[in-house]
Amino acid sequence: MYNDQIFTRQLLKTIDEILHGKKASDIPFYEPNEAHPAFNYTRLVNKGLDPDLCPGDTVFYDKPANFLNKYKWIILSVLIAFILMAVAQQKRIQMLKALRRAQQNEIDTNTQYTNLIDNMPILYMKEQVIWDKEGNIADSIYMDVNRYFERCFLPKSEVIGKRASEIFPESLPEFTHFMELTLKEKKSITFPYYFKTVNIFYDVVLNCSTEPDTVDVFCMDSTELHNAQQMLSATNHKLSMALEVANIVPWKWNLKDHTILCDLNRPIVMAAIP
Repeated sequence: MYNDQIFTRQLLKTIDEILHGKKASDIPFYEPNEAHPAFNYTRLVNKGLDPDLCPGDTVFYDKPANFLNKYKWIILSVLIAFILMAVAQQKRIQMLKALRRAQQNEIDTNTQYTNLIDNMPILYMKEQVIWDKEGNIADSIYMDVNRYFERCFLPKSEVIGKRASEIFPESLPEFTHFMELTLKEKKSITFPYYFKTVNIFYDVVLNCSTEPDTVDVFCMDSTELHNAQQMLSATNHKLSMALEVANIVPWKWNLKDHTILCDLNRPIVMAAIP
């Protein structure tokens, strides 16, 4: 059998030339030269003939497709689906690993932060404020305290969830005032506070916490510094009194600047220098 497409094109070309007035005797005779043996594959097999004995360029009709040819698109689709699933799973595993690392880093950071807060000799309290109808802080609830707080005052189990008015009612007005400034102005506030119950001076630092309406409270014992300042103030006062009684004018000689300063508030009698 010849290639019907080539034969058909040649036939149409010849007919077209004749229709345009060309004599048939002037048209070269066409001899197909691309013929191939052709068999009905099913009938060939049914007659007991081996298709493998046919020439290599044989064209078989009604030949059943093998498994690969029959299902090649399904196999290709399934293969692509598996590849996409594998890639997606790999990406998911990478994302989970990255998430796990981030979570572990956060746990480590929180652990380090917790250890730092718990082990430092500073009182730490996390308090959630309670607002009244006028928009002022009426009270606060303890959310967390560190170990130093437990050593100095009460166990955590007796403080968490309790109101500040229940634990330290005497300090509530001053603390709520500065908490309100901290939350409204979004900045750290530092102020001194004397806790009369335990006779301790504190330097208090208030910071806005990451949680809404929550304040981190740090209280550093400044009693020793306060006492030292009080003693220094008393000593200076006594020295001033002694200088005044003795009618002595204190001088300051700055060795670096080569200047001499004196207290001009005291009367100075200048003597002539020969």
